[in-house]
Amino acid sequence: MKMKKTWRRILTAFTVSIILLNGITVSAATVPEQAEQPKWKDAFALMEYVGVNFYEQNPGVWLELEDVSPELPYYESGTLLGSVLREQAYAAYVEGEGAFSEENLDEDGEATLTGDAANCYNDFYAAGIALVDSLKAATGEKYIDDIIGTWDRFWMEQDEPLWEKVEKEQIITVTSPEEAPDTASMAPGTYWVLESDLEAYGNAVDYNGSQWKEWDDQNLWESHDGGPDILRSDLQNCISTVTSAYNTLLGKLHEGTKETQSPIEEKPLEPAPESVSEPAAAEEPPVPVTVNEVTFSNGVKSKSSLDGVYCNTYVSGVVYQDEKAKIQQAAGLAKEEIQAGAVIKYYICSSLDKGMNEKLSKDAAAQGYQLQGVIKNDLYKLNKGEINLIKTTSETLTVILGVPSRLKGEQYEFVVFTYDENGNFVTLKDIDTDNSTITVQADSFGYWAIGYRNRQ
Repeated sequence: MKMKKTWRRILTAFTVSIILLNGITVSAATVPEQAEQPKWKDAFALMEYVGVNFYEQNPGVWLELEDVSPELPYYESGTLLGSVLREQAYAAYVEGEGAFSEENLDEDGEATLTGDAANCYNDFYAAGIALVDSLKAATGEKYIDDIIGTWDRFWMEQDEPLWEKVEKEQIITVTSPEEAPDTASMAPGTYWVLESDLEAYGNAVDYNGSQWKEWDDQNLWESHDGGPDILRSDLQNCISTVTSAYNTLLGKLHEGTKETQSPIEEKPLEPAPESVSEPAAAEEPPVPVTVNEVTFSNGVKSKSSLDGVYCNTYVSGVVYQDEKAKIQQAAGLAKEEIQAGAVIKYYICSSLDKGMNEKLSKDAAAQGYQLQGVIKNDLYKLNKGEINLIKTTSETLTVILGVPSRLKGEQYEFVVFTYDENGNFVTLKDIDTDNSTITVQADSFGYWAIGYRNRQ
């Protein structure tokens, strides 16, 4: 039975032993010899050895097992696992009324052990050595806790919206390029794609479905103490297969470019939470716009200079304002790559990563902002079927986000929070004065948190 909890760390005895050693030097990395005629200094040496080599290592996970070795594949690689049973066995000697507890320690390290201390020394020694030996580092071959969320989010954030667009005929399929409609006659937010390309993606989905069924048939989702018993490499392969197929399909979509003067109806957003203690991103995102464009206060609409896929988010559109050539250069595309057909595209959707949403919410709260929500603003380089996620650009790009209806007005100021490639918290300030838009200069892409507060 596994126990994923923090157990007590008995450092008191170790600390006292250091004080009592009075100049006795022991190498904590070296196993102390088991004395035939033990003195208090022998007990101190063992306590120091256990203190440094076990308690100071601070196991991340404690298990109710004598030997934690069978559990090493199921925890993140490098995580230290400790044995609760062996710790309890050792603690019985150094806590409470134990023979080597603080109240029973002799101040003279040269004194020979007597009484209970002498009688249980051998067992005490064996318990200490066994406790240190029980500490092991996880290997992680079957640790999938950190990537199963990626799998779940893929279906919710990418696969499901894709098929919804197909069902609603926002993505139409044709059998050959000759049958394709002119993108100039198609509204922005609608696409055409070759039937064969969509089928290729569907085949990748089917492959993953068959793998998932195999795991179900073998009951691998619940076979390890009620948890999964699946190789990390197998799940990673499934994720890689389906995401690569999806990104390849993304590069095959042809978006409509038809100009329209008719206003696009904007649905009101639900109120943001009053407190930042619970991230706004936990709400179901509304549908602010039907296509990816931003409307300024004067009614002028701005479309993105990039093509891509835009799903439901917490803002009224996200557009890249810079010329495509600048974006390509900032993203590192060589002239030869561009001539060979390499392109940069975006994928914008709401974030369903609970851990990231909570982290951004806390960091935003520390800056005095509430969150409207967290979006994913991803850039991809597509080149001859190869897909590369772009996390940072060599120079800043101008990105405009539409302010949702309920937050438009002079009373609010906005900011975008994100993390750079090294994990540093980054603040992107709104550089425009239009109450309907948030304009930022960004060179880091991925999770973006939209923060707001009353103007000071």
